[in-house]
Parts: sequence; C-alpha cells; structure tokens
Amino acid sequence: MVDGGAAYLPESDRLVEIQEALDDLKRAHEGYNNFYEEPPVARRLRDVVGRHGEVPALLTGPYVATLVSVFLTNSRGIAWNAEPYYIELIERFDGVQAAYALRTFAFRSIIPKLSDKLPQEKWAELLDLLAPKLTDRQDRSLLADVRAFTGTPDQLRKDTKIAAQLKKWREAKGH
Repeated sequence: MVDGGAAYLPESDRLVEIQEALDDLKRAHEGYNNFYEEPPVARRLRDVVGRHGEVPALLTGPYVATLVSVFLTNSRGIAWNAEPYYIELIERFDGVQAAYALRTFAFRSIIPKLSDKLPQEKWAELLDLLAPKLTDRQDRSLLADVRAFTGTPDQLRKDTKIAAQLKKWREAKGH
C-alpha cells in the first residue's frame, strides 16, 4: 500500500489495514529479531496511515499505545531503521492523540518499560515531540507536572496531583 492510495480507502478498510499493521508491529517489536523486523512494518504503518496521519477514532487508543511502546524501545536498544518512522508518525499526532500519548505512563503495557534507563530517556524525547501538539489547558498542566516530577517515569501514576489529573481525564473520556 502506498501513501496516496491508503487515503482513498473506505474508513472500514482503513481501520482493518491500520489494525493489521499495528498487530504486525507489536509482533515484530516483541520478536527475537526486532531490529531487522520492525522497519518494514513501521514503514507499512506509515504508508497506511497516510501523510496526514488520520486514524479512525476507534483506533486512537491502540494506535497511540503501540507507537509509544515501540518508540520507548524494548530496553535492549533502539531499532534505528524504524525510529524515523515512529518519530514521523508521532509528529503527526493530533491534539487528541497527543493527549492520549501523554497519559500512557499509566498504561499496564508501558509502566514496566518506564522503569528501565533507555525507555526513560526515550520518554523525555517523547514529551518533547508531544509538547507542540498539546494545546488544551488540562493537557499543558499535566505536561508541566510530568516534566517537574522528580522520580522515575514508572512512578508518575503514584504522584497524587498527577493521579488526580489522570482520573479527571479518564472520567471525562468515559474510560
């Protein structure tokens, strides 16, 4: 699938294509040979999403969580040939996707990663990529609190002020 063609698929077909690419990316990332396997799958996801980064709303959660997870690495190293695709896709996040990504520190799939040094470094990079996309006052406030937090990112959810903001957002979103 080339970039231009994906944009013209019906929403239901795009949803299936994107979900399949996300599933393949998770498998490649978690696999033994991930440094070799991730780049072509990441490129395919980029092509299916298209140059405008429009993802069906139904896939916002899985799309953002998967991209954050692979961007943070598997703690053993960076898949250098895949990383440019991850950065490109994260830079295409809209405000809703960026707000979701900011809160991934509380996801069960992300918490264990954030206790390791390399993903902690990548978390700081992620915050820099997300910052320009976060225009909502609540999101900007949370970003400031996350950046001011003095512990490791895997402990963010335990901070009372951050936890209260997270709870408020989840209640507003119906999570």
